[in-house]
Amino acid sequence: MDETQTAEVGRTRTLAAPLVAGAAAWVARQALDSAYRRTTGTAAPNWRDPQVPFRKIVIWAGVTAAAVAVVNVVVDRAMLRPKSAH
Repeated sequence: MDETQTAEVGRTRTLAAPLVAGAAAWVARQALDSAYRRTTGTAAPNWRDPQVPFRKIVIWAGVTAAAVAVVNVVVDRAMLRPKSAH
């Protein structure tokens, strides 16, 4: 983002975007964990648990990473959209 774009968006929103994205990612992760528990009746796979198969951990990590990445993109695009000229 160059200086002109930063000025259009506003420095506060530029600085706040990563914080909002981090909070939104945390909420998304909590929602995913809750949905997994509701769907399967068990806690989401935990890499620290030696009883959980490696394949299950890798699949869950991929699902979680993809969801969090989408949330980050959506929040960043919304936060960093230039102010309208209304």
